[in-house]
Amino acid sequence: MRAVFFSALQTESVEQILRDHTEIPAAQRKLAAQMAEGSPGEAVSLDLAEATELRRLILRVLASAAEGRSFADLFAQSAQLAKGQRVPFETVLELFYSLLTDLLELSAGCAEPRLRNPIFGKELASLARRVDPAWVAHAVQGLDELSGRLRRNINRQLGLDAVAMSLVSDR
Repeated sequence: MRAVFFSALQTESVEQILRDHTEIPAAQRKLAAQMAEGSPGEAVSLDLAEATELRRLILRVLASAAEGRSFADLFAQSAQLAKGQRVPFETVLELFYSLLTDLLELSAGCAEPRLRNPIFGKELASLARRVDPAWVAHAVQGLDELSGRLRRNINRQLGLDAVAMSLVSDR
């Protein structure tokens, strides 16, 4: 058997596929296409309310860490992400990476950032004013380490707590 890899489609292409093959309303089509990050199959099966709320929770963890809020707040938020989701924890990590990609572009001052999560543009722009690219790189490094440790059956919440704590101390 041979694996074939396809590159992600442009958001507009995914939206066109949804228009042609689903009954999803226009406003939801655009949002689903953006959140699916180039995957028509993902866009079709996406629960928009759940996906939006999950991204909002992840953004809260990042904002809490950047603001240096109490560890108790961070631990409560990470518990929601590690234990309270219907999606696999690996998907939660992918969404962290997605939001951090947007945050990196904004904090680095890219002239025309192509946000993966434009629905959270204002929140991301606000957070980008409080962090710098080095902070984002530190977050990515922490998530990379956590991702690697998942293969050794690390406690997901403990690992996420450690990443969040390191971001607070990085401020």
